[in-house]
Amino acid sequence: MVSTAAGFKLVFDYAKAQRRMGEMAKENAEAELNFLKSQINPHFVFNSLNSVYFLIDKQNNDARDALHKFSDMLRYQLYECNGNKTTVDKEITYLLDYIDLQRLRRDENSKIFVNFSDDIKGLSIEPLLLIPFVENAFKHLSHFSDKNNEVHIALTKENDMIKFTVVNTIEPKTDPLLPSRVA
Repeated sequence: MVSTAAGFKLVFDYAKAQRRMGEMAKENAEAELNFLKSQINPHFVFNSLNSVYFLIDKQNNDARDALHKFSDMLRYQLYECNGNKTTVDKEITYLLDYIDLQRLRRDENSKIFVNFSDDIKGLSIEPLLLIPFVENAFKHLSHFSDKNNEVHIALTKENDMIKFTVVNTIEPKTDPLLPSRVA
């Protein structure tokens, strides 16, 4: 009986210690993030971006728009991604800004298709959850000269779930981890 009680106490203490270690890891990660954010003085960064914006020739709308989108993306990351959740609307705006910046780097063979359904607006998700998939689609995009290089991005709601799909064309056997086919 005593050994059974000691065993339960040991299991209980172990679970409590594990939970505390998880909390400490989370607190440590948050402290590191806050430290990194404090290293970048946002006031300085945004003032510098504004200065560069006004140095760009007023006729160069693409450069001005790109810098403005970059500034908006940085502001979103610094100020609006601190919580556990954000709205899908804000994430979509962030994704569209990123996609617009990527379009500047692409040629006429690159086609980007985006479909964000209206029924997802107002829903909440983790901040910056979707961007790594979109970044990878552009990173691993094919470089065909004789046909289109395509990225398809869709965000819809199906059966009370958010469905996010990102598909890009790839060149056969360009990545040993990917199947040798064009997606």
